[in-house]
Amino acid sequence: DIIAAFAAPLSGLGGGTAVVFASGFLSGDDPAFGLFAALTDGTVLTLPSLAQDCAGEWGGDAVVDECGVCDGLGADITCDDGTLVCEQSECVDVNDLFFEVEIAETGESTLFIFQDSITSLDTGDQIGIYDMNGVVDDTGTTGMVLVGAGTWTGGQLEITAITAVDLSEFGGPILPGAVDGNNMFMMVWDVSEMMLYDATYSVNSGSGTFNGLFTAIDGITLVEPNPPYFNLEIDETGESTLFIFEDTIQGLEVGDNLGLFDMMGVVDSQGNTGEVLVGFGIWNGSQLNVTAITSVDLSEFGGPILPGAVEGNSMFLRVWKASDESVTDVTYGINSGSGTFNGLFTAINSISFTPPCADDDDAVAPFGCAAAVATFGCDFAWGTDGFLISDFCPETCGTCPVYGCTDDTACNYNADATLDDGSCTYPDEMLGECDCDGTLFDECGVCGGNGPSYQCVLADGSVELVCDEQACDILDSSVSPESYSLSQNYPNPFNPVTTINFDVANGGSFVEIKVYDILGNFVKTLISDFYSSGSYGVKWNGTNNSNVEVPSGVYIYQLTYDSGMITKKMILLR
Repeated sequence: DIIAAFAAPLSGLGGGTAVVFASGFLSGDDPAFGLFAALTDGTVLTLPSLAQDCAGEWGGDAVVDECGVCDGLGADITCDDGTLVCEQSECVDVNDLFFEVEIAETGESTLFIFQDSITSLDTGDQIGIYDMNGVVDDTGTTGMVLVGAGTWTGGQLEITAITAVDLSEFGGPILPGAVDGNNMFMMVWDVSEMMLYDATYSVNSGSGTFNGLFTAIDGITLVEPNPPYFNLEIDETGESTLFIFEDTIQGLEVGDNLGLFDMMGVVDSQGNTGEVLVGFGIWNGSQLNVTAITSVDLSEFGGPILPGAVEGNSMFLRVWKASDESVTDVTYGINSGSGTFNGLFTAINSISFTPPCADDDDAVAPFGCAAAVATFGCDFAWGTDGFLISDFCPETCGTCPVYGCTDDTACNYNADATLDDGSCTYPDEMLGECDCDGTLFDECGVCGGNGPSYQCVLADGSVELVCDEQACDILDSSVSPESYSLSQNYPNPFNPVTTINFDVANGGSFVEIKVYDILGNFVKTLISDFYSSGSYGVKWNGTNNSNVEVPSGVYIYQLTYDSGMITKKMILLR
């Protein structure tokens, strides 16, 4: 086998003679070899050797590319986001969204521009824009709300953040979103690490607030997350039970910590029992799998007892809330499994922060609840602080609160509930629901109605279906109006059709009624014609000029005539 090759230029030998010889060794794992030229004056020259390229050619120029291929073309697979990679598996699925905005457009927004000078993000990382004190529902309740999101592709990224709109003055709801003037808070989902970060940012232009304008951001710094609240101090034993927290769970926020305990687990290698943390996890808004360590007894083989949960014991759950840094003992609902440490799994689909009702035997020591109630009764004052035995022994005394919805107007009213747990649900006004069965208001404002059914015969002989006789009188008014007017649409809010009545003064005029969105963008022309003096009505079915349905929101309708215009607002609720 060839172990070396040389280029031997003879032009540097000065026209004389030379003896060329080789020296080295060929044995061993790393043979070495050199070529030399001895001149007549005693000088010895080392002749340059040739390198062997990755293809095995001496003096060749083939190199290993970034994908590890000899004389390859480098990264030549194009991903959906435009990046070049070596293998298809390296492509980031930009459609797998971590942040999903759940509130509807309101027509008001602030633009956040993330410039391509940002270097701390990788392609596929996702940005979530929050208002930490935004409007979260149509009652005006405030709290943390996601108002915009986007995926970084390496180039400039523009994210529109939804701003709240208060329609209550028009009889409508409050549309959730960011509050004007509040600061923008940012989170980043690192797709390669599968980790959520809080982030700070530097502003190149704008204020960083929700102000209806824009902010240009030229730098992002990821904030290292705080260490978990629950610190697991026991080692893996090889035995475990899986607890699956499903993504349907309500009441948890991103960053909340979950701690799984066995209240009578094995705490040390001697087999002593007590409260022991056997697993923990951090909620990120999607399904969370937590493995709980189970104790293993190796003493029969001369080994220790490995701490962990005891098979058959029930799992006890605590939650550390990131928002207020508080720890709460919670109860949970099970979709599948037993809730015990059994070497299998339990799927949990709900968590309740209402405290469990349990007797406190230690508080009425040395009797315990059963003996104390039997001896003294539940209404006996225990101690000097004014507490009754029933305060410490609610189970024995039958005074445990029943949690549920206590509002008798709610859809899920519980007549047996003694304490409201915040679970009450109501018809969704945003959808136009009028009862708990999902029935909708018709365009006449009747719950479950069939729409206009009153036949109105107009002066010209035509027939219109309207909601009631009063609407007919308006349409068929024989009195010539003395001025132009534009009535408030009816019903309002509406879904899917509303009626707009207007008056044309004596003499008549060319009249137009056009609809615009809240930003002033043209939506549809309802009428555009000459009208003689009289009272008229026109319907709008919530579509644009292309007959495509427009989204819920505030819309402006404008009557234009030969000497002026009248403008009003209406609300479409789908």
